[in-house]
Amino acid sequence: MAYNRLALQPTTIHLEELPNEGRTFVYTNESGELTPFLKDLLGQRPYRVEIEVKPMGNVYSATGFIEAGLEELCSRCAIDFILPVKERFNEILVVGETPLEGGGHQARVNHSSELNAEGPECTELPSPDFKVADFVHELIALARPIKPMAKADCDDSCENYQTALQKGWITTGNSESFQKTSPFSELSKLKLNS
Repeated sequence: MAYNRLALQPTTIHLEELPNEGRTFVYTNESGELTPFLKDLLGQRPYRVEIEVKPMGNVYSATGFIEAGLEELCSRCAIDFILPVKERFNEILVVGETPLEGGGHQARVNHSSELNAEGPECTELPSPDFKVADFVHELIALARPIKPMAKADCDDSCENYQTALQKGWITTGNSESFQKTSPFSELSKLKLNS
């Protein structure tokens, strides 16, 4: 069977066709297999994804890493910057839906302190087709912070923050245009007929 370039690094891995020793897949912006699926997050920026998938009895292990860069806007000083994404993952892939009604089991820990942060996560797949593009897209999207910061120590002394203030791109709560008023001040102006 002759393989073409996309067949060697497929965007969908058919888990049942993997050899017992597993297989390693490498995706980059140069090879381009995942580029159309990651364009909304990464644009044309470079990325590298390495994933090793191995059968483990009736489940599969998926381990590897993602290196990429997200274009962000600093939540403090409003400057554009590239946020490096360096994510490692360790997943157990379970094929098939496990109904919880009528005999299904679900494992839970009693307290968050019982969670093993170094242990694998679990992903349930509806079929033995592992969609690498969707999986990688989700991991990159989840790596995006709620409040991105251009520098770890971005505060009022940040030169970008001071420039943004001077140019009027951002304002502080102490500006003259921002007046603090009580929510009840308007009520005091109302007159009730008794």
